[in-house]
Amino acid sequence: MKFRITQRLSDAEKHKLSVLIMLKSKAVKRMCLVIFAPFLLCFALFLWMYFGFHSMAGLPYLWYALIFPAFILSLIFFGPLALIKLRKMEDPVYEFDEWKMTMITSKRTVPISWGNLTHYRELHDYFLIVHGSSDLAAHIIPKREFKSLEELDAFEKLLIGTGLKKK
Repeated sequence: MKFRITQRLSDAEKHKLSVLIMLKSKAVKRMCLVIFAPFLLCFALFLWMYFGFHSMAGLPYLWYALIFPAFILSLIFFGPLALIKLRKMEDPVYEFDEWKMTMITSKRTVPISWGNLTHYRELHDYFLIVHGSSDLAAHIIPKREFKSLEELDAFEKLLIGTGLKKK
């Protein structure tokens, strides 16, 4: 069976899904560890300096003056950058058959064999078809684009039949 689905996501949906995908991703968990490790190190340094050196009690506030603004500014400036690409991207059309998934935009057509995809997730309103071990590279398929529940069930059977694992 062949399916042709247009993504049609609003900016609010793109934002919600990008945050959800990032929260479920292993790569983001590693990045958070890299971001929070210096913060925790500075906090430990603060405790050591405050309780260890009473003559230098004002020095840890210098660390707060440097770390907190840098952390807040990085969240303010780099957080929205992750969403800019999602907002500017046009809604692709996906075609699915037994051999491949094809993503079609006005600029290009990208055929993706099922062997290049690792798994899929079923959310309440969406399917996420994923490249690699993290969910950061996921194709979002809205369930509302299917005409009937039978078509939705047939699509899920197609995903299972291609060897994709459900996570």
